[in-house]
Amino acid sequence: MHGFVLQDFVTIRGSTTTQTITQSESEWVDLGPYQDLVTWIDVREVTLGGATNVQFNIQTAPIKDEFLFVTMESSPLTVTAGLTAPSVRKMLLSYGTDTAGAPIPLGRFLRWQLLASGATGSWDVVFRIVCCANAVGSGGGGMGRR
Repeated sequence: MHGFVLQDFVTIRGSTTTQTITQSESEWVDLGPYQDLVTWIDVREVTLGGATNVQFNIQTAPIKDEFLFVTMESSPLTVTAGLTAPSVRKMLLSYGTDTAGAPIPLGRFLRWQLLASGATGSWDVVFRIVCCANAVGSGGGGMGRR
């Protein structure tokens, strides 16, 4: 397994007109040689601004094309307050499914997207996302086995 930071601590702010915020393209991670992913989403603070929750979508696509990105989890993390411990999300090749139940494999590119449901005012969230990815053919050993 290889570890990396998808997003270091950041404060993201939105409003009633900005309820969906997507990670900048320059920060997307290229995971070409990997097949499985585990993420730790560490949420320290949430201000809802009238929203019911803030949803964290971990998305993947085979190329950098907005149209092709899909959310890897059928039940993404939703928060209404800061977490007391990070939420560990497993996105193994055999786990993820789309709305029709078909598996969603890890594509080449990975990013996050936030969605504040029903915000009636300014909202914000302070978080970071760290990941471990399993290389294709590594047998789960990653860098430790040679």
